[in-house]
Amino acid sequence: MKKLAISPARWTPDSAQRAFEHLVALTNLAPRHAPNPGQLATVNYLDSHLRSMGHCPTIDVWEEMTPNGKLTFRNVILEVQGIDTSRFLVLGSHYDTKPRIQCPGANDGASSTALLLEIARDYALTPPPVNLYFCFFDGEECFRSYTANDGLHGSRRCVENLRRAHRLESCVGMILSDMIGDENLRLTLSPDTDPYWLKKIRSAAQKLNTPEKVSIYRSSILDDHCPFVDAGIKAVDLIDFEYGPGNVFWHTSLDTPERCSAESLRWMADLLHLLIRDVGEEYGVSFGAESAPNTATPEKGPSQSR
Repeated sequence: MKKLAISPARWTPDSAQRAFEHLVALTNLAPRHAPNPGQLATVNYLDSHLRSMGHCPTIDVWEEMTPNGKLTFRNVILEVQGIDTSRFLVLGSHYDTKPRIQCPGANDGASSTALLLEIARDYALTPPPVNLYFCFFDGEECFRSYTANDGLHGSRRCVENLRRAHRLESCVGMILSDMIGDENLRLTLSPDTDPYWLKKIRSAAQKLNTPEKVSIYRSSILDDHCPFVDAGIKAVDLIDFEYGPGNVFWHTSLDTPERCSAESLRWMADLLHLLIRDVGEEYGVSFGAESAPNTATPEKGPSQSR
């Protein structure tokens, strides 16, 4: 017997604008990487807004050695109970900025974090088909070059925690969003993308009448999905790695909200909802009518230092 879920409504312009306002606010907190004050301010921002939606996020705090010495990292985690509680899908985004350069990180870090923050709102009152495990990763950016102790700190930590809890076998997949705010958004999927996700993404883009927004990048992309792939999880990186001509705005002071778009966030939200629905149907959850659009203005809850 199939279980019945309600699809979240397609984002309205108001939903997209609210996400864009998060993008601007997060950009203003830069630099957001450890050990800057913007790191804790970002964590408090996410915690406060998630709680204002009725969610109960947790903050995972730990220390690691890096090329810049021992640093404290913080992942913000939220698990939303679904119709089928025996399985979960990870939705990930990093929030930190590139160290050692002046980079506001509007597209790189803030855009995907803003997107997932509003996706969490969509599922505050409408249960997803399976549990959604949101993880806002710290420490994705490396100080020098990606090694075992430089970069991908938050995603490696997340995988290790799931392994220790014996939960990896219940994970049906992982969707990473990164650099998805570009006003000229066109996903550039890594050529080693799992065929499982490639088929679903192309199908979703076709349903949105925008197949041209999905392409294959010329080379493999190292990102926060990689620790999940290494752990045997079907993971995909939804990324536009052509931010400006020749990726010229990436990791520069030019990565500002003016080069991002609420419409790109809206398209990404519609894509994510279709992917989540597809996963649910695969595991026996069927869908009824769409829920009404959530147009409520978010209430700001108290900030809590961690």
